[in-house]
Amino acid sequence: MKAVGVIKRAPAMPEGDVLENPKTKWVRARRAGLLRLKFTTGDFVKKNQKIGVIGDALGDRVFRVSAPLEGIIISHATSPLLNQGDPIVHIASWSNGD
Repeated sequence: MKAVGVIKRAPAMPEGDVLENPKTKWVRARRAGLLRLKFTTGDFVKKNQKIGVIGDALGDRVFRVSAPLEGIIISHATSPLLNQGDPIVHIASWSNGD
């Protein structure tokens, strides 16, 4: 962007190590309903930890949503309304025991 005059100087390189994750997994909705997440982007989760619930419109039935692996949430759904198969959270993992 510096070359075309959008900015005056190149941005500084970030300090610290750059992490590259070899494994990511999307958690998808097994059924339609209303999502209530307990975690957000940047939070660490453990394998099989409850990360939220999907409830029906009346709240009569609630279904658990669990993390399939240990890692950090790098993205998550922003709408509470889910259809079956919609993405809920994206987890990046560095552990070898999954």
